[in-house]
Amino acid sequence: MTIAGKDTFEDAIARFRNRSIHTYVGHCLTFRGQILQNGEFGVQSGWDSATNDFIKEHLVRLDFFRRKITHNPQNTDIKNLEERARDLKIALPDEMNDKSPLGDEVARPGGREFDLPYRLDGSDPNIPLLSQVDLRNVDARMFVTAVDQHIVEATRLDSRFATYRITPGNR
Repeated sequence: MTIAGKDTFEDAIARFRNRSIHTYVGHCLTFRGQILQNGEFGVQSGWDSATNDFIKEHLVRLDFFRRKITHNPQNTDIKNLEERARDLKIALPDEMNDKSPLGDEVARPGGREFDLPYRLDGSDPNIPLLSQVDLRNVDARMFVTAVDQHIVEATRLDSRFATYRITPGNR
């Protein structure tokens, strides 16, 4: 049963098949929870160097994971590939000429859709809605809002229809 998100998670899609996005959203929510647990993050003006270093370290980790699950094929020259393909001389053994050496090729199933294991409606005590969090620091509120919007956008990627991997869109 899919439960719609509320507050800053309102437009999140909570049911899709891409396991990589499910995992990525989990890492983003863990990061969000860790910064919200920092007692001084929401009350002080700005944040100190230790908090800044903590945030940078986790953003770098998230970016590393994002790059790891993103399929970004290199630009290849199609003419070069066609020439290389023509040069290949493949000959099957005589006893296999009437059969494929690989057997029958079956398309991989698309995978089933499943719900995010995280409740973005405020019912999960580990994922409080932004309106339920006491953030007097305007910068901290803006930062958490940006993290929440990033999570929402991750659930709305076109790649959510794939089974795994994120593919870059047209720019």
